[in-house]
Order: sequence, then C-alpha cells, then structure tokens
Amino acid sequence: EGVFAASEGAFYRSISGGRAWKPSNSGLDGAVVQAIAVSPNFENDKTVFVGTETYGVFRSHNGGRNWEPCNQGIPPSDDDELPPVNAIWLHPDFGATLGCVVATGDGRLFSSNDGGDRWQQASAPDAAFLCLGGNAERLYAGSYNRGLFESEDGGRTWAEVSQLAARLVTRLHHTGESLFAFGPLGQLWHSNTGGRVWQPKPFPSDTPLLMLNAATVDDETCLLAATPTGVLRSGGETNEWQPVLAEAEVLAIHFPSEFAGKGDVWVGTSAGKLFMSTDRGFTWAERPGPQPQKPIVFLSSAQNQLVAATFSATNEQMILWRSTDSGAKWIQWHQASTSWPSVQIDWIGST
Repeated sequence: EGVFAASEGAFYRSISGGRAWKPSNSGLDGAVVQAIAVSPNFENDKTVFVGTETYGVFRSHNGGRNWEPCNQGIPPSDDDELPPVNAIWLHPDFGATLGCVVATGDGRLFSSNDGGDRWQQASAPDAAFLCLGGNAERLYAGSYNRGLFESEDGGRTWAEVSQLAARLVTRLHHTGESLFAFGPLGQLWHSNTGGRVWQPKPFPSDTPLLMLNAATVDDETCLLAATPTGVLRSGGETNEWQPVLAEAEVLAIHFPSEFAGKGDVWVGTSAGKLFMSTDRGFTWAERPGPQPQKPIVFLSSAQNQLVAATFSATNEQMILWRSTDSGAKWIQWHQASTSWPSVQIDWIGST
C-alpha cells in the first residue's frame, strides 16, 4: 500500500496507503519534481526515479527514503544547469533489462541500459520533448514543436512519425490496443495498429479543449473531453462527440483501474463540484466534493480509495483528500504550499 506524491518543491511517501505521510526529500535538496517513474519490479528492487526542474534525474533504491543524483552522461544546458526532465520511461521488464529513457526540456533524449548509472544521448532531432509512452516493442516521444517520434530499440535511435510531423504533441495515452496522441486546441490522433498508422480524430472546431482522457473495455475505447461548458464523450457505435455533462470548466477526469468491470468515471470542476458516472460516462450524478468552491485539480484512485486535490490560488495552497466510500466522506491527507496546481501520485502494488 505504498504511495508517492510530488508537488512544488516537495516529495512525500506513504507506506500506509496514504493514511500517514512522511517527507521524502533526503538527497533531493529542495529540487522541484516534474516526473515520477516507479520500477515495474518495485516489489523486489524498491527503485523509483524522479525528474527535476534544474537538477536532472534522481534515483532511490530503498523505496524513496533516500535519493542520489544519477546524471552521468547528461551534460548541462547552455546556462550550465542540468536540463529540466519532463518525462521518464522505464522498460516494462525493467527488472531484467534495466532499460530507461528520459526526455528533457532542452530538446534531448537519453537512454540507459544499466538502470540509470550511465546515460547516452539518443540519436534524435532537436525538439522540445514533453512526454514518453509506449511498450517494449515501440516507444514514442511527443514534442511541442516537431510532432511525434518513435523508437524500436529501447530509445537509442528515433525516427519521425511522418503523419504527425510538425504537430504539437503534449500527451501520449496507451489503452488496450489503442494509442492516442493529444495536442492542444483539440488536436487528437489515434492508432489501432501499434503506431504504424495514425488517423486524426476530429473535434468540434468551435469548442476549446481543456483536457482528454481515455479507457478501453470490451474492445471499446471511451474518450472523455473536458471543455469550458462540460464534458463530451466519444466511443462505441458512434465516433462522434456527444455532450454528456453540462458543467462549467471540468479540470480533472479519472478512469479508475476497475473501469472495465464497473464502468465508473469521475470528474472534478473549477467550482469544487464532483461528479460520478457508473455507466462509462453516459450519465452523471453529483457527489459531495472534498472542499466546497475550491477547484478540484486532480483525481486518482487505487486500493479502494479515491483521491482528490483541491487548490486555493489566493492562499497558494493545495490539499490532498482521500475517501474510502466513493466520495460520501472525505479525510484530509496532506497539505502543501504551492503556487501552481500540479500534483503527481504513483500507487505501488495497484493494478
């Protein structure tokens, strides 16, 4: 029941499923954590990586208690600081291969085949890489200014995906047999061939897109899109977008891991409202929010717990809440000072 959480300038761990938290900054020296990657073999190797804003990559071999920098082979940027690490990818069989890749904000990709002891700069174009995703056979890197790139050798060499050249790719999502590449302003591309062929998925041109999320069940991919006026859904027999929830400014969409069995989905809004769907996003019911009128900026769940993060811009404060009864009652988990509503949580031992 381990959980890791990062917010601005702080990293925390819990060994009780979030009931109690401890700062876990020994060796991080106040570094701002931007990415977390937990070893798929964590039960045996207790390995966790974090990417930071100005101090590169750190690694822990004791479940996050202590951290050490692991930047051999990653040279500083032009300003003599290590580049910001935007994303970290670990091979699905990390316990055997020790393969990992990091993407930096100064336009470089680095791979390692010894668990981060040494990094080699990959053969890849100069691009502002924002995200990594994929599987053991094919890995993808999305960039802000150059589109999508793919690697078939664990991140050592990369080739441009011509269909998505010069696109803005800010997020990659892998669900079932489907791959999705998301961009700003409603741009969305889909592949059901493992990335060999990509097709654009049109989004209403007059509707600003705030965020997207997806999940697959019974060979059907459910897509939910947050807009300034509510939630749109696409999937199943129709490939069109349909309005399913009329609610202003949805900031968080979460598909629990048990979505395939239950069909549950959660969304949170800028007004602090929480909604739940039990039929794969077709209909919605309001549930008690953790903090009335405070924006819900993050939702997650595992181990029979629902987690929400609320944010106050006035007080520059973010609070993590947890519920064990589907949002009927909330318990405050953790409170942190931050000027930006960003939080990452990784659950250990969850499916």
